[in-house]
Amino acid sequence: MDGIKYVDDLIKEYFFFRGFSKTLSAFEEEQRSDPLNEFQVERVVDALFDHVEALELDRALALWQYLDSKYFSRLDNNLYRTVKRLEVSLKRYFVVQAITRGSNERALQFFREHADILSRSADWQPWFALPLMANPESQPGFEVFFSKDWAEKLHISMLNFMRTIFESVPLPQILLYKVDRQRRRQLEAENMSLQTQNESLRSQLENALLTSKSLSQQLRMMEDSPHVSPAPESSLRAKDYRLAESAAEAGKDADAGAIVSDDEPCMIRIYNTAILQFSTMVVPFFSS
Repeated sequence: MDGIKYVDDLIKEYFFFRGFSKTLSAFEEEQRSDPLNEFQVERVVDALFDHVEALELDRALALWQYLDSKYFSRLDNNLYRTVKRLEVSLKRYFVVQAITRGSNERALQFFREHADILSRSADWQPWFALPLMANPESQPGFEVFFSKDWAEKLHISMLNFMRTIFESVPLPQILLYKVDRQRRRQLEAENMSLQTQNESLRSQLENALLTSKSLSQQLRMMEDSPHVSPAPESSLRAKDYRLAESAAEAGKDADAGAIVSDDEPCMIRIYNTAILQFSTMVVPFFSS
C-alpha cells in the first residue's frame, strides 16, 4: 500500500519528538520483523516461497497462519476454499522441494507431524509413499508437481490471490490522508476546469449580445431611411412599347434600304428578313 513507509517515518519522528525512546526502539524492531513487508504483495509471496525452498516450513506456515488470522478468516466461504487449496499446494510444494534437494527425511518428518490431519484427506493419502519412491518425479500422478511450470503457476496464483485480498483491506484513518489529498486535488482541478468553461461561456454570451445590438441598429436604420417608389407598371409597358416600335421601324428601314444584288451573300438577306420578322413579333407582345 502506498504511503505506509511515509506514515511509519512520521510515527517515528513523533516518538522521537516526545522522547518515547523505548517505544521508538520497539517500533523499529517490529518494523524489521514485519511479516507483511509494508503490504507489498510480491515481497509477501516471495517470503512464503523462500521459506519453503529453504525447507523452513515452520516459518512459511507461521506467516500463512498470520495472514489467515488477520485477513483470510474474514472471507466468504467461496474465497476461503481458495485459501485452503493454496495452503495444500504450498505444503505439497514443500514436499517436492525436500525430495528434489535430497532431504527425504524432511518430507517424512512433515508427514509424521501432520499425519492426523492429512490422513483424513483422500487426496493426501498417496503422498505418504512419495518420499519412499525411487524416482518420484517420474511416477504417474506426481510428475506434474515436480515440473517448473507447476511451481510458476502456483506462484502466479498466489500473487493474484494476495493482491485481491490486500486491495480489499480497509485502510486505517491515518493512511487516508493520501486519499483525501488526492480527492482535494481532483476537486481543485475540476473547479479550475469549471471556471475556465464559465469564462468561455461568458465571453461567447458577450459576443452574442454585441452582435444582436449591431443587428438591431442596422434594422432601425433601414426602417428610418426614405423609400424609393417603383415606377408604375403602365409606364414601364409604354416605354417598352416605344422601344419595340423603334426597333420595328429600324428593321423596316434597313430592309427597304438594302440593296440586294445577285452576288450579295445569302446570309445578309436572311439577316435582314429576320430583323423584320422579329420587329413585327415584338410590337404585338408589348402592346398586349
